Amino acid sequence: LVDLLKLKFKSPGSMIIYCGTRKTVENVGSQLLSNKLPVTIYHAGLKDDERNNAQTLWINSVAKIIVATNAFGMGIDK
Repeated sequence: LVDLLKLKFKSPGSMIIYCGTRKTVENVGSQLLSNKLPVTIYHAGLKDDERNNAQTLWINSVAKIIVATNAFGMGIDK
């Protein structure tokens, strides 16, 4: 996954990676972050300000990847 994402983000774009659980979101997000990919995470267990910040970073393309549960993405138009 890391190698594929590194190839993808040599060009402009953004991506949502959906995971089934908060724990998986945390694990995948940590792995991608440790590989210096532009990632943030989003799930219902985060505080409101953390979720808002993650969404803002992704919408503004500061974080090109957001790893999320299905709590994110419904109605997203980017």
